[in-house]
Amino acid sequence: MSSSTYEKAVFEGEQDPHVRAVFASWRMSTPWQQRMIRKRVKDGAPRFLYKYLGFNSKFDQQNLFDWIVRSTFRLSKPVEFNDPFDMHGVMVVEGTDAELHERLLEIARRRAPAGATEQQIEAVAATLATHMPREVIRKEGQESYERQRETFGVACFSTDPRTVLLWSHYGAGHSGVCLQFNVARDFPVFGTAFDVKIAPNLELPTINWMKSMAQDIGTVFFRKNSWWAYEKEHRIIARDQGGKYVSFRPDALNSIVFGCNIQSSDEQYIDQLLVARASHGMPAINVYRAVPHEKLAKLVIRERVSPKSTSGGGT
Repeated sequence: MSSSTYEKAVFEGEQDPHVRAVFASWRMSTPWQQRMIRKRVKDGAPRFLYKYLGFNSKFDQQNLFDWIVRSTFRLSKPVEFNDPFDMHGVMVVEGTDAELHERLLEIARRRAPAGATEQQIEAVAATLATHMPREVIRKEGQESYERQRETFGVACFSTDPRTVLLWSHYGAGHSGVCLQFNVARDFPVFGTAFDVKIAPNLELPTINWMKSMAQDIGTVFFRKNSWWAYEKEHRIIARDQGGKYVSFRPDALNSIVFGCNIQSSDEQYIDQLLVARASHGMPAINVYRAVPHEKLAKLVIRERVSPKSTSGGGT
């Protein structure tokens, strides 16, 4: 899927016109202006995003090839998540009888054939009220939400390349890599990675079918429980795109960080990918290594020392 196709998928349904305008102005801007434009999206992506990847599964090498050489990434389906509560909401039907009547009228009006009179629409709404008590609406609404939830495509990123737990969990015990992306270099793709909020308690969020369903679903999609706070997550979500691929500009991939426990064979594989990338005329990538701090329980990022060099900086 190309960036333009992805952008169209992102903006289906209720989308902020301000964000649309920002994306439009990005296309006509210089690189410096693009960096400034990035800051105009509230709760949008920071300057850099990070993706931790390992070498554990049979698909990992292919995933790395896609990210580094093909400049594409796959949007995961929620069913593949490691948290069964992620993007999960509880449907409720809360409000007055008058508000319920207005909601049913809205549905009847939307379904009405061209030329239907208001009296006919009112009759359909009354029929719906007879056959759809609140509990039926709640149950069917929950089932419908779960079906729709599984069709979304999601890509998750962090804002920190030094998080020990992220290296442990997603970087295959510090034996994988962490990719750094410059958001401003492909804002239509990475600018849609919005901040994930941390839930204040263990209560699952509700989706009020009657009053605020669209808004509540948006809240559910960008909310996680407190045990995930260390991820500092931003995520891209696209309707009906689960399992599909997104293309991004090659120069958006800025750097790659090797984990402190990476195997020499895996490091050599990454070097092969960098050679393949260069053979396609793609921009070079900075290469770093995460290493333990000498005196503190934290990681520092240093330039990778090549066989012909013994010097290295730190960030």
